[in-house]
This record gives sequence, structure tokens and C-alpha cells, in this order.
Amino acid sequence: MHDQQRLLLDDVLVAELGNRIAVGACGSLLSHLGARVVAVEPRDRSTSGKWGNRAAMMAGKSSIVLDYADERDRALQGELLARADVVLLSSDCGDPTNGFWGAAADALQIVVDITAFGHGDTNEARCASEEIVQALGAVVDTTGPADGAPAVVGPPVLEMTTAVSAAAAILLALRVRRLHGFGQRIDMSILDGAVSCLTNFFALHFGGVQASRSGNRHPLYSPWGSYRARDGHLLVCSVSDDQFARLCHAMDEPALANDPRFSSAPLRRQHFAELDEIINAWAANRTVAECEQTMMHAGVPCGPIVTLDMVEREPNLVHRETVRRSIDPETARSARVPASPIRGTALLVVT
Repeated sequence: MHDQQRLLLDDVLVAELGNRIAVGACGSLLSHLGARVVAVEPRDRSTSGKWGNRAAMMAGKSSIVLDYADERDRALQGELLARADVVLLSSDCGDPTNGFWGAAADALQIVVDITAFGHGDTNEARCASEEIVQALGAVVDTTGPADGAPAVVGPPVLEMTTAVSAAAAILLALRVRRLHGFGQRIDMSILDGAVSCLTNFFALHFGGVQASRSGNRHPLYSPWGSYRARDGHLLVCSVSDDQFARLCHAMDEPALANDPRFSSAPLRRQHFAELDEIINAWAANRTVAECEQTMMHAGVPCGPIVTLDMVEREPNLVHRETVRRSIDPETARSARVPASPIRGTALLVVT
């Protein structure tokens, strides 16, 4: 008999009931690893939360539409919950399970509740959006230009990072169950994830230095930011004295490396405006591609700022086939779907 290959989570059944983006993204990651993910959809369709991009969130999953007013549908959901190895909830944004988090009794089951504030918080039942959590977690305060208003981060970065943390916790819980024979209840707070994203700002704050918004600049290093070339913008990231010296040589301005205003990282951060003016003047006479080639040849981290309409043509993403087109079976339309970010031969096991 030939060996058979299967994905790591082939024997895991996941019931996905929460409506948050984090729940959908977590379910997708588990699906990429081979789990059978059954997403429960409400009869009355919604465009909020993960349903804002149903095609991407449902790719690779099974779907079941339930009418919670129908006793038979409620019984069907109860059967799914009873059989699932993993249950994904977001109880703060509508709980069709009637309190499954508190009622679940299966000692082997892994129940994950992804909420804005976590259990036990005074705001436990409040369905706060990504943007509100960004505000409460100081992410908004640290985003935007120094001389402008605080800014919300556009993509749902907190929901997505919480999804990754939840998936990692589930993998750990599955290992614990296999080795020791018991399940877990995993309480994921998106606000916790927001605070964990403030590492760079905490380094300044706890060091006694005022930390606030810095736009595209790095709170610790300079020059670090976006610069305008003839045909677009590029990002230059210089951290060390050596990188800055190489940047100066690349611009044919080697004396800048010994300029008293720029001779150390703290001084460069203090005089960032003068430094940015010099780099912008250099970049303005060149294309983005010319700037990138010059900087990369000098060993200075640099890259073009890709616009949304360019994503499908970005060479690295094309090579990786990161953005794929698929037919949405519900609408019969072509949909752009992100490929799995999890890749590697170790994901397959031989049986």
C-alpha cells in the first residue's frame, strides 16, 4: 500500500459561528492547515464584520445557513456544536449559541471566544468595532502625522493579528489535548492585541521620552519614511549609523554622515525635518525604480509604495501567487481571494 499524505489538521472539525473578521480569518488559517471548517451563516444576510467580504472569508470552508427561529435548524446547530473539535465564537457581536461559552461541557472540546474586551471586563458584552478598539488601545493616538489629528489604521490589523494569535493558541490546545486528554476555553481580547502592537512606542515611553504620532517616520530611527520621487513614492528605512553612511554615499553626499546634526541616531531623530528635505530633493529628480536600485545597491532597505491597483502586478506577489482569482459559487462572479500565508512541506504528514 502506498503512503498517503494528509494535512496536519485533516481530522479536526471546526464550527465557525462568530461574525467578527478575526473569527473568519482564524477559521481560514485552520482551513489552510487541513481542518474541515463549517461556517454558520444567518438566514438574513449581513454585510458587517466578516460578511463584508464573504467570498474571501468563505474560501475553503463549508457553509450552512440556519434560521434560528426554526426548531430543526437550532437542533442542527446543536449537533454541529456537539461534534466540533473547535468552536469559534464572537459572543459580544451577536451570540446565536445562547451562551455556549458558559454552557459547554465537553471536556475535550476547544472553545474560542474572540471579543473586543475579553471576559470579565466591564465592557464584556460591548460589540466594539475595530476602529473603537484601535482608539481605546492607543493605536489611533500613535498613528498619523505629528502635526495632524490622530488617525485610524485602514485595514483591520487588530482583528487579523488576533486571528493569528487565536490560531496559534488553538494549535497549542490541540497538542495539549492529544498529550494530556483535555480541552481548553480560550479567551481572546482584541484590545490585548492592540496593546501588544505598541512595542516601539513603549520603548520611548518607558525610557522617559515623550512618544506620539510620527506619520510615516519611525518613532526611534531617522531617516525612516516615505519620499516622493518623479513618478511615485518610496519607503526608505535606515536604522544604524552604518546604514546612514551608506545612504549618504548613495546620494553622493558622503559628508552628511559626519554632519554634527546627523552623526548619531538621537541627533538624526531630532533633525529629521532637515534630513527629510535633503532626501526628498535627491529623490525628486529620479524615478522610484532608480531610487530603489540605487539604495538597494548601497545596502539601504528601500522599496516602492505599491498602490492597491498595483498589488496583483507586484512581482513578489505574482511569483508567490498570493492574490488568486476564484469563482464565488453564490454570485457566479470572479473574486480576488488571498492565498494561504502558511506554506511549507512540514504541513504534510505521511500516514
